Amino acid sequence: MTTSIPESELLGKLYAEAKDCAAYQIKYARLEGVSKLSALLSAFILTIVGVNLITCLTIFLTFQLAFFLASVWGSLSLAILTIIGVYALLATLLYYNRRSWIQQPVTRMMLRAFNLNDEALSTNPIEEVEHQKDYALYKYQQHRDKCAATFNDALTNAPRPTLIETIVLLARHSTAIYNGIKLGFDFIKQRRER
Repeated sequence: MTTSIPESELLGKLYAEAKDCAAYQIKYARLEGVSKLSALLSAFILTIVGVNLITCLTIFLTFQLAFFLASVWGSLSLAILTIIGVYALLATLLYYNRRSWIQQPVTRMMLRAFNLNDEALSTNPIEEVEHQKDYALYKYQQHRDKCAATFNDALTNAPRPTLIETIVLLARHSTAIYNGIKLGFDFIKQRRER
């Protein structure tokens, strides 16, 4: 039994829609991964940088600077309060600029790691990733709907063989069907044994 031209076109259309649907689903998953990993890595880097900054500054500079300022101003407590104010200012600057100083460079790095660096050519890669995620999700939903519509068309418009034609086809190809099923089970069995 040969397929007619409309059936082959329908199958080709179904294949094309399923392929596009899968491509946008993969792209959305990759962009979502970039978004999540960059946020996680940004938080990790912010923590590491903050702890290291505070530790290094506290150990190496605090006492020396406090004694130097105390000798100049004549008051050790005023020198220590000044140093604490500088540290608080540095911590505040780091916190409020974490997006541009840490998260955007990390996002660019993750985009390069996932081979998505063409997705964020703008100056703000975080917003571009979110925009691309929304677009990929929209395109995925469009192609999924087209695929479902094409599949429904295929089911409703495909000619159905009669019972006798079905029995004849099964009888004619039963050995091939059995061998195909057996080959599949043998393959699964071999994979499980490894």
